[in-house]
Amino acid sequence: MGKFLFQHIAEDFKSHQSNVLLVENNDGFLFREDIILELREYGIAIVPGSMMQKRIQFELRDLDTILVLLSNDNSTYLEDIKEKSITTEFFLEKYLNGYHIPSILNLDKVLLEKLFLDKEVVKLSKQQTIDKIQKIKEASKDSQTETFDVNDFIHSLDKELNNNVLNWSSICRLISMATIKTIGTKEFDEVILHINNANVYFQKNIEESYQQTKNSSVVKKPQIVSKILDYLNFNFREEKIALIVVDGLAFWQYE
Repeated sequence: MGKFLFQHIAEDFKSHQSNVLLVENNDGFLFREDIILELREYGIAIVPGSMMQKRIQFELRDLDTILVLLSNDNSTYLEDIKEKSITTEFFLEKYLNGYHIPSILNLDKVLLEKLFLDKEVVKLSKQQTIDKIQKIKEASKDSQTETFDVNDFIHSLDKELNNNVLNWSSICRLISMATIKTIGTKEFDEVILHINNANVYFQKNIEESYQQTKNSSVVKKPQIVSKILDYLNFNFREEKIALIVVDGLAFWQYE
């Protein structure tokens, strides 16, 4: 199978041979919070905030991550940042050039991936793009009625849990989709048994890493609830912001 959309975007960023990129994005795609979170899974840290936020992230950057300072105008950075970075532009059209871009700009990630994998040779009009999106949505509804493969889920979960370094983002997503697809079916009880087994691993991971997590810096991102206010105070002291807390939301409910 070919590369997926977000993997392709991430690899393009990494191909610049610099761990700091000044990226102009006037179609606004990279400013989406869900896109920022998705690309973080591929080692791309996108910072779209104020110049102060960008300065802080630039000074504290992780050399193993590509730092993308995002804006609509690359001319506003100070010289020291420009000297250590590469300037480029991002257009969603580069990756989905067969479609009417304004019609797909705010689609969810699953639909974007399907459009990317089903490339168009001839550029579609706005209405043709909308019609294709509708066909994909209808096909997705039909596929959801298919029987869930419990054995495939168990095999994938066991493989993840036996890795030397556990990727909890990947494990949680695997569990989430299994939960969503089996609720109300006869397969659900067996899925829950394996989810409970994965939770044993998770609790052990928390016990081993809690002290480090508790003492983690609040500058980049808070890792526990008690650090959130310190993080906001450090990064957004001069801004009026709202903190919205959604308590008790499981990862599968988020999905």
